[in-house]
Amino acid sequence: MSSKCFIILPIHLFDITILEKQLLDISNITNIFIIEEPIYFGYRTKKSDDLNFNKLKLIYHRSCNKYYYDYLNTSSLAKKYKLNITYIDCHDFQSGNGNGNDNNNKVGYSQLKSFDEIHMYRPVDTFLETKYSKLFSKKLKYLESPLFLCTNSDLETYHNTRPKATRDKSYNHATFYKWQRERLDILGNSKTYDTENRNMMPLDTKVPALPKNDSSNAKMKAHISEAITYIKKYYPDNYGPVYESEGTHITPESIHFPICHKTSSAWLLNFCKNRLSDFGKYEDSIDSRGRNFLFHSTISPMLNIGLLTPGQVIDIVTKYYESHKAAIGIASYEAFIRQVIGWREYQRYIYVYAGDVMRKGNHFGNTRRLSNSWYNGTTGVTPVDDAIKMAFNDGYIHHILRLMVVGNFMNLVGIHPDDVYKWFMEFSLDSYDWVMIGNVYSMTLWADGGMTMRKPYISGSGYIMNMSNYGKEKKEKTDNNKSGMTWQEKWDVIFHNFINRNSVKLSKTYYNGVVKAWARKSEGDKEKEIKMSSEIIKSICK
Repeated sequence: MSSKCFIILPIHLFDITILEKQLLDISNITNIFIIEEPIYFGYRTKKSDDLNFNKLKLIYHRSCNKYYYDYLNTSSLAKKYKLNITYIDCHDFQSGNGNGNDNNNKVGYSQLKSFDEIHMYRPVDTFLETKYSKLFSKKLKYLESPLFLCTNSDLETYHNTRPKATRDKSYNHATFYKWQRERLDILGNSKTYDTENRNMMPLDTKVPALPKNDSSNAKMKAHISEAITYIKKYYPDNYGPVYESEGTHITPESIHFPICHKTSSAWLLNFCKNRLSDFGKYEDSIDSRGRNFLFHSTISPMLNIGLLTPGQVIDIVTKYYESHKAAIGIASYEAFIRQVIGWREYQRYIYVYAGDVMRKGNHFGNTRRLSNSWYNGTTGVTPVDDAIKMAFNDGYIHHILRLMVVGNFMNLVGIHPDDVYKWFMEFSLDSYDWVMIGNVYSMTLWADGGMTMRKPYISGSGYIMNMSNYGKEKKEKTDNNKSGMTWQEKWDVIFHNFINRNSVKLSKTYYNGVVKAWARKSEGDKEKEIKMSSEIIKSICK
């Protein structure tokens, strides 16, 4: 009889009812390994590709994994199938010299290689799948991951229905979303309410607080505390919350998000009750008071590791909506469903079919590199700095802060796409290769030249002002602002410099009018703005 094992990655922490179905399909599996796969702790297949993850992300992974180990060990499933459950720490995969890229060591992968068959959910990660195919070869057996609504076969069916001449060259979210609604029988022929999701949130709007995190539960708090100690020991030099530099330490309360299934489900229901009704209206709003979470569900950290599955999310939210239609409204419900069955699944789709092409793109020829200002929030542009600090302090910022504040400004100053990708991967608890390739290289930077988006998402300061409650800044020279320029002035001269550098490429897009307006300026005014922009860029980029 061949020996078999089942690997559980940090992104596959599914409920035991889901895991049991897999065990029933695969006979004679009694060995389960819950592993801290080094890729999820920043180690890529090449040292040059390594990521310096936010300590909060590493603490979150460790906490959730440790919870899951206890969860499985004490479950009826463990007794029923007489499971032998082994936990492998990330540092157990490292060789004697501490290089996490070394796969040929005796402590970590050798335990797994001893089995004839190695079963696991497909990770949907190019680096990891390449690495495992070399490590385990024909021993490896992939299962469809409940992390997504679409199976590989579903995506292949959709891809093959698209016109052959363009299916590998251009992609369209609206078409994919329509296919998903029909396939899943959700929202039917209902229109997209995206244009109704663009209201600026007034300053006096009351925003419900997030539910309590798991630190209020003694057992969960112990997992988080242990993870904090572990990460401080093995990853002392990783990026962390900005407040660490001010002498404030990471505590269990610093991890805002649930680490267990029960709290994750309660968190989602809390969103339905307290924030879903205003989610659509203020989905694209930016707040100047440091209120990061607003009316967003903030479930992505749990959803992207299996504490929630998209199927569970759709069921819970739809049931709640069906009994509270008048209070919630179709626009907010559709806006939320679109993110789950549309945009999230679409990112996985374009990752599978176009990811390798997108990650090589640099349409605007950006060459600048990030300085420390982008990690401690000292660029001198207030909305950007506020977003950076929230990003590293919370391990999360909502999509408009990612797209139209940080990503937009990185593109305008000319940051290389690979640096932008690394920054977005590093700060966030919900970051994974499959979701960041499309969101960064394609949507945020248009580095692929329009493979999935018809226009780049760039703007002057006017967009930020229109979508936020940031007021006009007073002109004032300080140690951190020697020019005395307001953040709006800095943003706009940098925007105009971007237009100047890329006028030919942009003249073929939605921004042709902006290009023409720039061309009408006097040469003297152009030179003045370009010079001011260049000085600012040099001060915050390498």
